[in-house]
Amino acid sequence: MKIRHLSIKNFRGIRSLEWTITSDFICLIGPGDSTKTTILSAIEFALYPYWNPSFDDSDFFNCDTTKPILIQVTIADLPEKLTLEDKFGLDLRGLNDSNELHDEPQDGDELALTIQLCIDDSLEPEWRVYTDRKPDGKRISHRDRESLGMVRLGSYVDRHLTWGRGTVLSRLTGKIEELPALIAKAQRDLRTSFNTSQMPELEEARKAAIDAARLFGISARNEYTTDLDTKSIKFSEGGIALHDGKIPVRMAGLGSKRLLTIALQRSTANQAGITLIDELEHGLEPHRIIRLIKALRNTGEEQFGQTILTSHSPDVVCEMKVQELLLIRSAGGVTKIIEISTDIQNIVRSQPHAFLARNILVCEGKTEIGICRALDTSWIEEGDESLAYRGVVPVDGGGSECAKRAEIFKKLGYKVALFADSDVELRPRRDELEAGEIRVIAWNDEFAVEQRVVKSLPWEGVKEVVAVAIEEFGIKAVTARVKKELEDDVDLPENHDEWEDTANLRNAIAKAAKKNEKKSRGWFKQIALGEKLGNVVVRHFASIEVTDDLIVKLNALRQWIHTDD
Repeated sequence: MKIRHLSIKNFRGIRSLEWTITSDFICLIGPGDSTKTTILSAIEFALYPYWNPSFDDSDFFNCDTTKPILIQVTIADLPEKLTLEDKFGLDLRGLNDSNELHDEPQDGDELALTIQLCIDDSLEPEWRVYTDRKPDGKRISHRDRESLGMVRLGSYVDRHLTWGRGTVLSRLTGKIEELPALIAKAQRDLRTSFNTSQMPELEEARKAAIDAARLFGISARNEYTTDLDTKSIKFSEGGIALHDGKIPVRMAGLGSKRLLTIALQRSTANQAGITLIDELEHGLEPHRIIRLIKALRNTGEEQFGQTILTSHSPDVVCEMKVQELLLIRSAGGVTKIIEISTDIQNIVRSQPHAFLARNILVCEGKTEIGICRALDTSWIEEGDESLAYRGVVPVDGGGSECAKRAEIFKKLGYKVALFADSDVELRPRRDELEAGEIRVIAWNDEFAVEQRVVKSLPWEGVKEVVAVAIEEFGIKAVTARVKKELEDDVDLPENHDEWEDTANLRNAIAKAAKKNEKKSRGWFKQIALGEKLGNVVVRHFASIEVTDDLIVKLNALRQWIHTDD
C-alpha cells in the first residue's frame, strides 16, 4: 500500500493541505510548529485500524467546529480483497504515470481508493470511500482499514511489543484465534496454583470477614475462601509480551524499543504496509540513526511499502538523500510541501541544521557566524529575544559562494539575509539579491569584517583585537605579520600595549587580521575566534559613533532578526 495523495482541511494547525506523493521513502523536515506531526496524525486517523478514536474541539482548526475536519487519503497498490466488486470495486479510481487522479479508472491507470474521514461538530468520526461520482461514499469498516497495514510509531512503542490487537507482533503472528483459549487456560492454571499459605494476613482477614457476616446474619452458600477473581485481573492478548530472558522488552531503552518495533514492522507478513515514524531520531545515537535509515530504504528486490518520517535532527538530514527530504512550510493555516533540488546535496550535507530553521542568516564565513553569536548574547542581556527564539540560524555561506547560497535558501521559502564582506563583489550582485527579497548587510567600503572592526574600534579595542590574535598565534607571529603590512619601516615595541595609534598601524593591523600567511588564513577564521572578536566589539559598542558603518550595519542586522515578516 502506498499513499499517492493527501488532502487535509481544518485539522488542528492545518486549514488546508494538498500533497501529491511520488516517493515511497520520505522525511518531512522543517521548523517547530510547521505541522509535520499533524500530517502524520491526519494519515493515522484516516487509516485508523480501530473502531472509534476520540476527538474534541481542539482537533479543529482554530477550534472552529462549524467547519468540519475533512481528511482524504488516496491509496494505490491495494490489497486484492478491497478491490473486489462486493467490497469497493465499484468505487475505485485511477492514477496515471504522472500521478494524475482520474475519478473513473482509464486504460493503463493504477487502481486506487480514496478514504475520507469526516468529523463535524458532533465529534463522531465517519469513514467512507470517496469518489466524485458518488460523494456520499461507501462506509469502510475498521477491519478493512486494518488491512492497509498502517502503523504509527512515536515515542511510545511499548504496546507494539505485546500481542494486543493491531500491534506489530500480532500481525507478525498472523492468525491468533487460539490465543483466547490459551489465555483462558492460563487463568485456570493461575487459580489452581494460587497459594495463600505464604501470607497468613490473608487468612486472618478471611476469618474476620466470616465473623462480621455472622454478626449481621449473613450466611455464605458454602464458605468464604481466599482466591483469585480473574475477571478483576486484566487477561488479554495485550498481556502477552515479548521478553528478553525474564525481563519484558518494554523495560529496555527507548531507542532499542523503537528499533525493534520498526524491525518487527518490516518482518510482518504485510510488508507492503504504510509506516509512519514521528521524530525518527528519538532515543537513538547518530550511528544507530545511520543504520536505521539504510535499513528503512526500499533497496534491492524487496519492497516494504511506504515509510513517511519526520525529524528535527541534523544527523537525520545529513544522512538523507536530497530527493528523500521534503520541506514543510505553514503560514495562516496553509501547509505547503516543498521539494529540494538534487543539485544542492552538498549544502544539505554541510549545513543540515539550516533546513530545520524558519529564517536563515547566511554569513560569508565562520568569522561572521562567531560575531553573530557574540551579538546574540549581548542582545539577550539587553532584553531582546534570542536568535533561537526568533527562529534564525546563522549558516556558513562558503566564502565566495555566500550569495548563491542565500539565493538557494530564498527559493526554498526561507526568510533570508546575507551578512557579508564588501572586499569582493557578490555574485549574484547585491541589487539582484535585494530584488529577490534577500536582505543584504555589507560594509560600505571595500572591507572585510576584520578591517571594518579595526577601523571603527577605539584604540583600546584595537589592542584587545591584537591580544586575541596573540593568544592564538603568539606574539612573534602577530608582530611579524603586522610589520610586513606596515607601509613604512616602523620599529614596533615587543609589548603591543605600547603600540601607538596611527592610521598606518591601524591599516597594517587590519590587513594582518584579514590574512595570516603562516596559517593560510586570517586571525579570526574560526567560529570561536570570530566570537571573541565579536565580544571585543560588544564591549566597545557604546563608544563608537552611531553613524559609523560598523554600528549602522550591526543595528540593521539586529533589526532584521527582530522584525517579523
